[in-house]
Amino acid sequence: MTDESDKNQIDVRAPQTQHSRRIFLSRVAPASAAAAAAVGIAIAVDDDPPEHARTPPGSTVVPGARLTYNVRDYGAEGNGQTDDAKAIQSAIHAAIHHGGTVYFPVGTYAVGKTLVCDENAAPFTLCGAGGSGNAPSVLLYTGSAGGPSGGLLTFNSSFNFEVCHLAFNYDNTAFRGDLINIDGAPHAADSQAFHIHHCGSRALQAPSARSIVRLNKAVIGTISHCGLTGTAGNAIRIGDPGGSYVNAFQVEKCTFNVNNNAHILIGTADGESIVIRDCTFEAGTRTTGIRGATTAVDGGDNSLYSPVIECCWFGDAGAPTTWIDGLIVQSNAQNAAEAGLPAAAYTGTVRGCRFASTQGGTHVRLQGSWLVESNSFEDGTVYATTGTASLSLVAIANLYNNTSMVFDSAGFPQGLPARYVSLGNQGADDVLAGAKLGLFGAPPAAQPKAARTAGGFAAGTGPAVDAAATFTGGVGTSAYTIGDIVKALKQIGAIAS
Repeated sequence: MTDESDKNQIDVRAPQTQHSRRIFLSRVAPASAAAAAAVGIAIAVDDDPPEHARTPPGSTVVPGARLTYNVRDYGAEGNGQTDDAKAIQSAIHAAIHHGGTVYFPVGTYAVGKTLVCDENAAPFTLCGAGGSGNAPSVLLYTGSAGGPSGGLLTFNSSFNFEVCHLAFNYDNTAFRGDLINIDGAPHAADSQAFHIHHCGSRALQAPSARSIVRLNKAVIGTISHCGLTGTAGNAIRIGDPGGSYVNAFQVEKCTFNVNNNAHILIGTADGESIVIRDCTFEAGTRTTGIRGATTAVDGGDNSLYSPVIECCWFGDAGAPTTWIDGLIVQSNAQNAAEAGLPAAAYTGTVRGCRFASTQGGTHVRLQGSWLVESNSFEDGTVYATTGTASLSLVAIANLYNNTSMVFDSAGFPQGLPARYVSLGNQGADDVLAGAKLGLFGAPPAAQPKAARTAGGFAAGTGPAVDAAATFTGGVGTSAYTIGDIVKALKQIGAIAS
C-alpha cells in the first residue's frame, strides 16, 4: 500500500539478477547498514499522521521529524500474560507505512502470533527502553508457528530498518522454527540495509527453536552487540543450506552460548563478503562455533566468496569440538567471471583469533583457499579439510601451543594440503609447522641455515638456488619452487615484488 508521498522515497533496493546484483554490491557493500539507512533519514511524513503517533517524551517537536509509536498507546499491556500481538502489529503497520519508531516501554510483551513487517514504504525502527538501570523490554513468543513466515518477527522484503534494545524470548517447547526471519523471497525483493543491535535471547523452557535469526536473500546488514543463546539449533542461520544468497553481512561484538548445534550456521550457496569479528563463542558440551552446511548433514553445501573471521574468542568446550567447521570458499569459474574477477580469485581469512582447547577435537576444518594469520591455537589438531586435498593454505605468524598435530593426516592423502605456505609460525609439536620460510611438508633430515651467494640463496653447502629451484619434503611428492613462494607472498600482500 503506497500513497503520493511514497514517490519521494529513494529506492535503494538492489537489482535482482545475479549479474546486476554483484555490480550493485561492488559499489555499496563497503557501506555499513547504518550508513545505508541514512539514505532514509530525511523522509517525507504525511500531513495527517496516524493515530497515536507522537514524538518521544521530552523531545522538541520538529516538522518532518520521525514519529514514535508507543505500543501501549495501541493497547499493549506488557504484563507477560495478555497477548499483545494485535496491538503491536497495529503500531508496526503505522511505522512501516509512515516511517518512525515503534517503542516498547519496559515490560514483557507476550506475543502469540507472528508479527509481520511487510514491504515497508519508509525506514522504521523497533526499539526497547534500553539505558542503564532499566528493566529490559521483552518480546515473549508463546506461539508455535515455524517456517519462513512464522516465529516472533518476520521482515519480508524490508529495507532500511533497525531493531534494538529488545530481548527475544520464547516459552513453548513445541516451537521448532526461527524467532526472527529476514527474508527477501516472499516478494522477490531483497531485505536489505538493516541493523540488529543490543538485543538478547533465551529459552524459558528447554531449548527447542531452530534459530534466533534466519537470513535469506538478505544484503547489507549487521548484527552487533547481542547475546544470543537458547536454541536447539543455531543462534544465527546465514542462509538456508544450499539456498539463496546472503551478501555484505556482518556479525560484530556478539556473545554466543547454549546453542545445541552451531552458534552460527552458514548455509547459503552464495555468500559474499560475510564478516564475523570481535565475537565470543562458548561451546559447552555440544556446540560448534561456526559451521558450514554440507549436503551430507544439511541437504546442501555452503559456498562463500572472501569470508573473514577475525579477532574472535573460542572457548569453554566441554567435549571434543571443532571451532570452525566445514566452511567452503568458492572458486567456481562461472561465478567468478560473472563478478568480473578471474577464476579462483576468492580467499577466506581467519585472523587474530584465540582458539582455546578443543578437548581433543580440531580447531578449523576448511575447504578452498584460506589465509590463516596471527592466531593462537591451544592443543588438539589445528587444520583439517572437508574434501580430498581441497585446501590451499597460507599460514603466517600463528602460535601452536601444545598441539598434538598441525594437520589431520587422515584428511589429506599425502599428509598435506594441496598447496601450503608456512611463514613465522611458532611452538608446534609437529614439525610441519616449522617457522622457516618455505617449509613445505616434512623437512629434509638436515636443513642448514641459508646463506646469500652470488648465484642466489644457497642452502648450507649445497648448490645455489634460483627461482626455478625446488624444495621437496619428506611427505608426498609435491615440489615447490622459490617462484611459488614469491607468488604466494605477493598474493597475500606480504611483499610487493
